[in-house]
Amino acid sequence: MLQKFTLRIILNANPLGRRTVEKGDYCRRFNKNQVDINRNWDFKFGQKIELKEEENPGNKPFSEDETLHNLMSVKNFKPLVFLSIHSGLFGLFLPYAFEAKNLNKSK
Repeated sequence: MLQKFTLRIILNANPLGRRTVEKGDYCRRFNKNQVDINRNWDFKFGQKIELKEEENPGNKPFSEDETLHNLMSVKNFKPLVFLSIHSGLFGLFLPYAFEAKNLNKSK
């Protein structure tokens, strides 16, 4: 596989949030600004979803350093596919967690 493809792995997109998880708060999602960097992207930003305290999307898309870092990585690398694995849960989730037919309707 590595002869045909190049992989980019971001091992930890939220190091400060990870420290909270390692201290036993296994489902914490936010960074140092109490923003969930998974919700800080421009995809479906501001649409009503059931927000829990830890799912704060921030004031505007890409307002967080972690999100900007990931955005620049994606723009520079231009992946064909990506897989997001979240710590604290034993699950694999597709990007956006929406049906593929809805991905083109981002706004």
